Amino acid sequence: MAKMSDHSNILDFQKHSGRLIKLPIAVRYALGALDNQKELIARDEEFQKTLVEAVEKIAEQTSETQGDIRAAIESQFDFAESAKQILLSFVLVSLCTELEVFISHLVSTILLTEPRMLKSLASGKSLTTSEILEVGAYEDVVGKLRDKVIKEIIDSNAHDMLVKHLGNRFGLFTEDEFGFDSKGWREFLDSRYGKVHEIKEGLHWDIHDLGEAFAKRHSIVHEGTLPIQDMQEIDHIATGFSWTVLFLSVKAVRKYHLVVENRWMLTMLAALYAIADVG
Repeated sequence: MAKMSDHSNILDFQKHSGRLIKLPIAVRYALGALDNQKELIARDEEFQKTLVEAVEKIAEQTSETQGDIRAAIESQFDFAESAKQILLSFVLVSLCTELEVFISHLVSTILLTEPRMLKSLASGKSLTTSEILEVGAYEDVVGKLRDKVIKEIIDSNAHDMLVKHLGNRFGLFTEDEFGFDSKGWREFLDSRYGKVHEIKEGLHWDIHDLGEAFAKRHSIVHEGTLPIQDMQEIDHIATGFSWTVLFLSVKAVRKYHLVVENRWMLTMLAALYAIADVG
């Protein structure tokens, strides 16, 4: 579960977008370490000598060929491939969690900036006597209601979290606005700056892609599957999530006049991705 309200009315765009950027970098280092470990085992003369001896002893007592026996034993020491799948799938879980943490922070920042919104957003929420006595002060009671609103948003499915809550209830965007395509981006940059930018072909992101990422997170956490097969998919999801954080930040700053910890970076990236001006 993502962290609830952090009681800050400053939008930490740089911090949260930075985490999404660093996760793929970290997993690349880990994948490189796995490949290196595999090479070290292959070059380990003592290990290879022990392996040959073990194969010969087993072959003497079975009808299996030495080649089959060696392959079976080596597979038990080949951690790299199976570990890669585990690592890639777990980094997807982390990416989804980071996006939820940002959305939690974004909603909290909006509600701290516009506390009157709680009147409509929390109209169906209530606190038990125990909860009221536990928090005590009025500000803490309001904070508890704010956390209930955030929890409702984070606990919903990916589509509702973005479109129903942030899009419709908070009025940040329409469903048709949510999406990014590198072709349109290239055309925009070419028309404004000339053909000087190298933009990757086929980069596309929309609400369907986001929903698929969260569905895979669910299958990893609740079904034990390992659906992520390569780093390319992680790169695609991380790029989509980074764009989502940028898109939501720009929309929220424009609508609610939020204070941003690094407005220059937000403005620069918004211009680069051809999102409406921050304002």
